[in-house]
This record gives sequence, C-alpha cells and structure tokens, in this order.
Amino acid sequence: MVLAALCLSATTPAFATITLVDVVGDSNSIDLTGSTPTIFGGVAGDSTVGQGRSGDCNNRVDSLTTCNNCYDNGAGDDSRLIACNPTRIFETVRLKITLSSDTVESGTPAITTSDDIKITLATTPSAVAKGSQGVIEVEWEDICDAIDTNSTAVGCEFAAGDGNSATFKVGIDKDGDGKLNSSGDDTKDVTITVHKGFVDDATAGDQSTMSEVDCSPAPDDFEGICRFDINPGDEKVQVREVQGAANFPSSTGIKFTNALFFFSSVGFANITPASPFVALPVETQDTDTFALSSDRVTGLENEVLYYFKAAVQDQAGNIGFFTADLANKTCASTNYEPPCHTAMPGAVTGVLAKDVNCFIATAAFGSPMANQVRTFRQFRNRFMLTNKLGRAFVRAYYKFGPTAARFIAQNEVYRAASRVALQPLLAYAWLSLKLGAWTALMLTAFVILGPFVWFIAQRRRRKSIRSNTHAA
Repeated sequence: MVLAALCLSATTPAFATITLVDVVGDSNSIDLTGSTPTIFGGVAGDSTVGQGRSGDCNNRVDSLTTCNNCYDNGAGDDSRLIACNPTRIFETVRLKITLSSDTVESGTPAITTSDDIKITLATTPSAVAKGSQGVIEVEWEDICDAIDTNSTAVGCEFAAGDGNSATFKVGIDKDGDGKLNSSGDDTKDVTITVHKGFVDDATAGDQSTMSEVDCSPAPDDFEGICRFDINPGDEKVQVREVQGAANFPSSTGIKFTNALFFFSSVGFANITPASPFVALPVETQDTDTFALSSDRVTGLENEVLYYFKAAVQDQAGNIGFFTADLANKTCASTNYEPPCHTAMPGAVTGVLAKDVNCFIATAAFGSPMANQVRTFRQFRNRFMLTNKLGRAFVRAYYKFGPTAARFIAQNEVYRAASRVALQPLLAYAWLSLKLGAWTALMLTAFVILGPFVWFIAQRRRRKSIRSNTHAA
C-alpha cells in the first residue's frame, strides 16, 4: 500500500494552488476564486451588427473587448425587439485569463481540455516564477471548437441542441510540453459555457404574446416575465406584481440574473434594445416563480410620463423575452388597475413619503429591507400572484394598504401592536416558503389549535375522573 501511494503521488499533479486573478474578454464569470469557477460567453442576437462601432462584431480590431449588439434596427412593432448581448463574444475576441501558482517554481501558463488536448494560444505566454502572475490568451473560436467538435455551427454560433459547455484545465506547465498532466504541473478545472440564449435566433425578439391576466397560455419556449405592473413614486417607479411564465426558467440550461425594465418618455414604439433600462437582480428563482432583490426604478423625472417594457438577462449576458406590443397597456386603458405599463413619477407627501408603497409591513417593521418585509414580499410573489384569488387580494391591499400604513406609522404603540399581530402571518409565510403553502397551513393550524384541543381534552379528562369518583 505504501508503494502504491508513492506511485500515485509521483504521477498525480497538484490541483489546489492555482489562483484565478482576473478574466477579460468574457461576457461574465462567477466563482473565480472558489472551487467551481465558470466563464461565460454569450452569443445572443446578430453577430453582423455592433452598436456605436464601425463594422460588425465579427470584424472587430480590439482583440480583448466584447461587442455590444443591442441596437435599434429601425423596424416597427415587435421586430425591433431582437435578443442581444451588450458583452457579446465573437470568434476573434481573445479570452485572457490571468493566474498564479504557489506550487510550481517556474513554468509556462497553459490551457487544455479536460482530457489534456492542447488549445492553440493566440500569443506565446511568458514563463513565470512561483507566486507571479501569468497570462493565457486564446481566441474564442478555438475555445468553441474544443467545446463541441461535432457542432455544425461556425465558430461560436451554436444552435439549439449543440453542446455549449465543457471543463477545461488551466494552470502552470512546468516541463513546457503544452500539457498539464505531469507531476510537476499545477492545474485548476474551469467550466467554460458558451450560450446562445433564446435559441430560436430571436429574429422577432422572442415576444410574449400571452394573456396578462393569468400568464396563460404561454408558448412552450417562453421563460420570461409575462406580467408586471408599474406604480409611480417620487422620482422613481415601483415594479410590482411581477410574474414569470410557468417554466421560468427551465429549458435554457442557464439561470436568469436580472429582470430588465426598458423605458421611454415618448412611447412604447420608441423602446428598443438600445433604450435606457434598469437591471433588477433576481434574488431567488425556481421552476415557476422568482423574486427580485429590488423593485425600484430610480433616477426618473417627476411629472414625466414613462412607458415600460420588461426583458430578462441570463448569466451569459444575453437579453431577450421582451414584452410584446400586444401586452402594452397604459394606466388609462386599464382604468388605473394593474397591470399597466406606464407611470408618471411625482412628489409624494405624507408620513411614508420616502417609501409610499411599502404599506403595513414596512410601517410595522420600520424598513422595506427588513427581513420580515422581504419574507412577506417573497410570499406574495410565489403564492399570492400565481392565482386569481391571491391577485384580487393583492389589488385590494394596494388600494387600502397606504391608509392603514400611515395610521400605523404615526405611533410607536400602533407599530408594536402591528408587529405582534403580524407574527402568525409572518410564521405562516416563512413556513410556506420553506415547506409549501398547504404543509405550512397544517403546521400553523396545529400550533394555534393544538393548545386549545389539549385544554379541551384535559378538561374532559378531569370531568370524567370526577364523574367516576362520584359514581364510586
């Protein structure tokens, strides 16, 4: 066994001491310093255009800069809302990885496939000493070819069904053979994912054409935001009643990171992928719903009417699933009932001037970011907004909540009493998020009714004992 251990140690490279310092030329990267680093290259939309630049994305001169193909194509209707990526990769852009090793005394930076096939480098790397930073530069075309050798796509233009993710080894090659398999080499596994995003090529923007009453019927390939409402505040608007399609997100094989809200002060027809937008990070998501970590679009002008469309952005920076023209709704057309996609910010007066829409929970707990308020917000998004009865309750709450909130906020005694009164509801909401609504309902009923049932049982037991004693 000792001999086997010695043989194993002589042929197995060290894996734990590579540090990824920086990545340039990618669309996004996560967990670079962790155990499962992932580098993303997004390729949504057209590669033959590039906003604000001479020529298209495929003919770029600057080799380490991604391309922004979110542009106004001048088309009408939904055809102007084409999926895109503000940090789109293309074949000749270089992926630059800066790394260091605390193990190898001297060696050359290298990258190979997981089975140690050499990847052609764009530049010849310089040898580095232990603890010093080395650089790997490789064109995305060579990365993409290594990801899927069976793809019929040209370069990185993967189609639906093509492989788009693989594990690579990066590290320091001690013996200079371009591979990372000898005992003196130091390596780290890195996942590189190239994602098309909205894989039907998004020539019409992958529009939502579903009903905004119940987000149904939803196209099988639609995974974006099917319903939202805009409510005005002071130099801001609040995005509320946000719902994702029933399969949000399931078939893309990648997570959504942001809900984007594009806006214009001219009209819906003036909103394009090049329009101003605010990215609201996705806080939690599962197969049928999600919650946003913020619901405010700030920096707007008061007394200006704004028009909004929603979209989503995935981990590779791809943007798509824009709100369709069919779903454009002004507040006037909906009689100022949700959902409407216009709002005019204005000065707010009163005790809740800074956060007029946080209502009773915020008035009780003192902050819209309080953990209790966040729990109620997540419960609303996951359970209340996904059915007609729940949405009716939410609309009524939006109508009468501000009045009750202002009353509560005026007095600390009222706030304290409200906190106590909200505790059972808070417990139910928290349990629902962890265990499901019906399981939480049964547990809550047991906790509330259990002592009462126990008291009745004990009372009957004592009565029965007294009756038996008298009979004896």
